[in-house]
Order: sequence, then C-alpha cells, then structure tokens
Amino acid sequence: MPQFSQTEVEIIKLFIPNTTIEFEGARYIIEECAKPRPSAGECKTDVYLKLKTDKSIREVKISIKQNNADFLENKIKYERAKEILGEGVDEILKNSINSLKDKFLEQYLVVFDKYKKTEAKSIKLGWRFEFVNKPGGDLSGKLILSREQVRDIYSGQNLPNSKRNANVNGRVVYESGVANYILVIDPNSKYNLQQCIDLLTPIDTFIDQHPDIFFVCKALNYRSNKDKWEGNRALSVYVKWSIIDGKMAGALVFEEPLQKAGNEIGNNVRKILRSLSIDHSNFQTLKTKLDKGVRYYEDWKI
Repeated sequence: MPQFSQTEVEIIKLFIPNTTIEFEGARYIIEECAKPRPSAGECKTDVYLKLKTDKSIREVKISIKQNNADFLENKIKYERAKEILGEGVDEILKNSINSLKDKFLEQYLVVFDKYKKTEAKSIKLGWRFEFVNKPGGDLSGKLILSREQVRDIYSGQNLPNSKRNANVNGRVVYESGVANYILVIDPNSKYNLQQCIDLLTPIDTFIDQHPDIFFVCKALNYRSNKDKWEGNRALSVYVKWSIIDGKMAGALVFEEPLQKAGNEIGNNVRKILRSLSIDHSNFQTLKTKLDKGVRYYEDWKI
C-alpha cells in the first residue's frame, strides 16, 4: 500500500498549472498548486490550489484522506488537543473518557502471563489518546462535540497562526493551511485529474455525511523484561502507583486527561519495584506484594 506522502505527491502532480478544469459547474484555469509548509509541524491542507477565471480567483485547500486510514490524530498531547478542541478541551476530554469509566476499571493493571497483545510481566502505566474516524476496541467511544468543533478538527481552523498561514511556493499565504475541501481516495487506485476534482467534497458536506468523530485509548505498559515502555506518551487516564502498608497499590486517575505522560509514571513504577526488590527475574513474586484492590492477570494453565 502506498505511503501517505507518496499519495500526496501523486495527487499534486495531476494539478498542472495552466490546465483548464471543470469544477462545480464552472471552468477554471489552474494558476498554482503546491503543498503548504508551516514553519513547524503539519497543517490540515495537503494540497493548495489557486484557480482563476477572467473575473475571479478561487482557493481550494484540500485535505486528503485515504479510505483505509483509521487515525485522524495520534500521539496526542494536551497542547494539540487544545488546538483542536478549543478552550473547552478539559470538559470534552473528561466527559468523553468518563463515559468509559466502568470499562477502564475492568482492566488488568498487572499482567504476569501474556494476555492478548500485552507481554508477560507488564504493568499498566495508563492509556494514550487518539482521534479516529470509527470506533475500535473496548476503550473507544464517540467524542462529545458540537458541529463547529467537528468542523475545526477537519479544517484546522483552531491551529496556531504558524500552521494556518503556511508557506506556499516560497511565500506565506494567509489561511492556506486551513482546509475547505476533503478528498477521500483509495491509495491502491490510480486517478486522473478530473476524477480527483469530481471527488472533492466541501468540508461542511463531508461533516453532514460523517458527523461523528471517535476516540480510542490504547494502553501504555511498563515491560519488565525490557525495562522500558513505548515512549513519553501523554495519558488520557493514568495509574497512580504507590506503596500503602508495604503493598503496591494502583488507582486510576480520570480527572487529569493528557496532563501526565509515560516517563513520569514509568519511572515511578521502576522506583517502586526497586523498593520491593523486584525485577524481571523474580516478577512473579509481585503477586504477594500487590494491594488487594489491584486487578491482575495470570494464566492458570501455564
């Protein structure tokens, strides 16, 4: 399957300057086509088009979506969530996450033997947070958003000025990074210019067709066999590990979404394990040192 960057390049190559096209019932000449480039990071516009007639200039700013891609945003940190969701970010995150609270409380916090995709001898640090276009897995749900917030996510209207006003062919173009059309394509198919034009969908029409945005929370685990975890990911829900009466206790924290990250929680787990004289070689003995409130998994068949 082609990488997204390759798909971008192939689409941009189709929009050759000085070509005449039919778009939304009118004839235009392509004056300019380029990929907007913010000073840092990414904007929502993948392809910037300037179209002209004898009487007017029109900007078409395209966000490309591959029809087999689930993620809208992954590896989300608090700052990015605030850019996307606006000033109500805390309430939106808390309400969305708390809708799954019972499912979080059912999760195993310590896994002694391999469980599904979780390695043996693992300890839960928390769950990272990702925006997706369809639900997936137990810890997934619908974001509680207004239509305008959904629009902001797809268009990038809430992004910083540096991403909204991106560089196009060597100059900064106002609002060039804010998408106003979406192009959904099959990355394994070939398209000609007119096919791409016919598939362009205005953002508002796309939202009418796809009004919901979902989130998924994926586990971040400390793996004692390797003494590591998968990066310093911001956590939607984290486990507050501590020692109470000589036992390792863990409490889920729901009220600080994306405020804590993997390194802080992971290093605390390392410290606690050292204090209990436990590492990967004697990890099974942790069973005798867990607080009774900690849910853990072991395979009795092993």
